[in-house]
Amino acid sequence: MSFSSDIKKELCDVRELSPQQAEAMLYGIMYASRMDEGRPLIQTENIDLMNAAAELIRAVFPNVRTGIVRLVKNSGSLYTLKIRSGWEDIAERFGDFSSISREAVSGGDEESGAFLRGVFVSCGSVTDPNKEYHLELVLPENDRTPALLDFIAEHGMSLKETARGGALQENGAVREGERAYRGLPDLYRRRKPLYGDNAGEDSQGFPQPCEPLGELRKREP
Repeated sequence: MSFSSDIKKELCDVRELSPQQAEAMLYGIMYASRMDEGRPLIQTENIDLMNAAAELIRAVFPNVRTGIVRLVKNSGSLYTLKIRSGWEDIAERFGDFSSISREAVSGGDEESGAFLRGVFVSCGSVTDPNKEYHLELVLPENDRTPALLDFIAEHGMSLKETARGGALQENGAVREGERAYRGLPDLYRRRKPLYGDNAGEDSQGFPQPCEPLGELRKREP
């Protein structure tokens, strides 16, 4: 498993989130998902992300009914979260995702960090800080990139916008040395650190994880 996958696995443990953080993280996951018929389509090969999204929907929208569809491929499985009923409740609270909802993300450090946590597990990657420092977020919906860049800039991170595939796909890429790695955890690690209360730091000040906080049970669809 890659360093980025390890980080995502830990971030997908949502059991300790407050109700406000759970809502903001779910909104981040949906904001960073592609749209299908006006709805965010949560689709991934990462079972931890899929379970986290399902858990968050149950916590934030208890009346919404979902199901997980699994497509088996040669290289693994592709999971799709289907909203079977109650989409109206989500749309009423989260809006149409054309901009970052300040109602879903209240503006506090913990809620803002939880939102970025959701964005990262949905569309981000990070390299091992022992090798190089680079955090990248690739949004499937290009028109959302400027708003996300502005949002992260409000929280003290410097970003640049790059393009892929002949400028058909845009992404916000953090290229600020150690801030690329440190920035993401610091935005949401306020009173409940990602790596646990007994995590230390290495000689460069990077957080060293203790044992993982746990993992959600993997459900078969």
